[in-house]
Amino acid sequence: MKRILVTGASGFLGTYLLADLAKLNVEVLAFSRYVRQSESSKLTWIKADITDESSLLSPEILEQLGTIDIIIHAAALYDLSSGREELYRQNVIGTSNILHLVRLLPSIPHFAHISTIAIAGCSNLNFDENTFDVGQSFPDDYASTKFAAEHMVRSANDIPSRSIYRLGIVVGSSIDGGMTKIDGPYTLQKVIRSLIPFRGIISKLKFMPLPYHEGSRLYLISVNIASHLIATLVLKVSDRVGITTFHVTGGGRGVSVRRIVQTMFAHYEIAAEPVPLPKAVLMPWVVKALGVPQNAGEYLHTRWSFSSKNLEKELPTFRYPSFAHFAKRNMAYADTHLFSERKGKKS
Repeated sequence: MKRILVTGASGFLGTYLLADLAKLNVEVLAFSRYVRQSESSKLTWIKADITDESSLLSPEILEQLGTIDIIIHAAALYDLSSGREELYRQNVIGTSNILHLVRLLPSIPHFAHISTIAIAGCSNLNFDENTFDVGQSFPDDYASTKFAAEHMVRSANDIPSRSIYRLGIVVGSSIDGGMTKIDGPYTLQKVIRSLIPFRGIISKLKFMPLPYHEGSRLYLISVNIASHLIATLVLKVSDRVGITTFHVTGGGRGVSVRRIVQTMFAHYEIAAEPVPLPKAVLMPWVVKALGVPQNAGEYLHTRWSFSSKNLEKELPTFRYPSFAHFAKRNMAYADTHLFSERKGKKS
């Protein structure tokens, strides 16, 4: 029975990873900053903070991890409104500490790193799984710190077996729409929802200008699908030497921003067509008025694309659920749980 350590186990993706790994014949150790009770003999919670090297590398933890086979490093801070210092501490220093931990173990485990397509930055290129550093700039500190973290993993040649999973924009479950916070396309949904009082006027105009690029596409991946693919692929490649990168993006060429906006308009019964505006209109006072992170609009103007040949080769029969399959569930869940008055006061 393989032994797997999961960092970020109490996070949004981590919770789904624990559930998927529980279905397999594996033993799981889960890092958390808070002590938790386990309901399974195959799951052990370990109190650890990946940003605190002294606690992470304690003799007790090193002993518990002595025969670990795989580490899934899912811990990261995804928050466009966080400062660079905290993003660097969580995403870069945290990854550096986990790599240090790996090197202290008597037997080097397979290292699976959860990355993001945001490492493509402002390149507007077609990225395959082997593309990494093309001199790209970054729209925010989240993207730049995740790029730095992936760079460390790619450079760790003393760890013979590694895999990298670049996730698209993670959205709620394709089953029940479950999501934990307003970010990504939920920020756009929040803005469009705010137009409900004006939908009569908008419907008469028959158009609504919004800051996005006509050619921009978003790569949306439901959290449960991302978790399932990571758990499946990690076990397939954990015994291989070398490094393999997988794009876990939702498939195809993503979903056009125009289609996403049209779907949201239909959801809120706004009878109009979206009209693209340049990102220059996203002046600070406009962003503040909308209540969205300063750099969120950058992602509505990217024109990158991502091929997934490695994933398709490993799982040739797998098919992603379509955007139409999960969009309504995601929007309905957000209306009920994220945009309620009580939640709205906190956001």
